[in-house]
Amino acid sequence: MAAIDRAILEVGRQMFLTEGYANTAMDAIAASAGVSKGTLYSRYPDKPALFRAIVTARLNRSADLVTDQAVFGDGSSQQQLHRFGTVFLERMLTADVIAFDKLIIAEADNFPELALEFHEQGYVKAVRRLSDRMSKVTKEESWEASDPFVLSTAFIAALIGWVRREGRIRSLSKEDCDAFVSRLVALFAGGRSAW
Repeated sequence: MAAIDRAILEVGRQMFLTEGYANTAMDAIAASAGVSKGTLYSRYPDKPALFRAIVTARLNRSADLVTDQAVFGDGSSQQQLHRFGTVFLERMLTADVIAFDKLIIAEADNFPELALEFHEQGYVKAVRRLSDRMSKVTKEESWEASDPFVLSTAFIAALIGWVRREGRIRSLSKEDCDAFVSRLVALFAGGRSAW
């Protein structure tokens, strides 16, 4: 049973990501997964139910990608911002994340609850984690950020905006990402008194 569910979800995921939601047929998913249409429909009564299951499974797998300790490393607030920014962009630029990001944005009007969950499990969780970290590290540096949440929101919004814009027109290298994050951290550090 579990193997059948995994096969259906994996095939459905691949097809939704490559073909898009509208161009993916349940019959094609059943055939590619090696299951009958009856088996597929007994588990997922329609395409929206399957799509929701696939997105939920993806969110469950990746919910902690931006919250693990390795994202920050050690060092000053600026060093930790830099590390967070480069790891965040590295993860945003994986093929699976790019494809899911595009798919969720494309289907946000049809599945607003999934768009909201995608937002909360990715963006909001990252902002909270970075905010908590900046609050802690600035206290350790003997000065306290007055609004680490706004700092974190602006920093992550800048990362996402840059990668979505630049990534559409060119392939972004690790060096491109590092250069952008270095400049962004320098900009934020220049305004440190407003943190």
